[in-house]
Amino acid sequence: MRIAPRITYGPILGRDVQPTSDVRAMLAQVREPLLSVLQISPEFRPAYDPLLRMATAIGATDVAAARTLLTELQHVQPLRPEAAQVLRELPDASR
Repeated sequence: MRIAPRITYGPILGRDVQPTSDVRAMLAQVREPLLSVLQISPEFRPAYDPLLRMATAIGATDVAAARTLLTELQHVQPLRPEAAQVLRELPDASR
């Protein structure tokens, strides 16, 4: 699945991020820095929303990776319902 970058990540992350339509490659670049931002400022939607979209996209092919990321999002922003909703919609990995 292709995810078009909706924000410029570089200034937020303080480093160069190479835009790519490969969700796994993009996640590898931005996952830890965006999660770090969320630990400092849990209400920062420009960090949460892209991670949520990437987790949703990865869930189509790698349920375990999606669950891991969504669980981390729930941990840093427990009051936001979106990650829990996507988790409920993922197929059961044990099937």
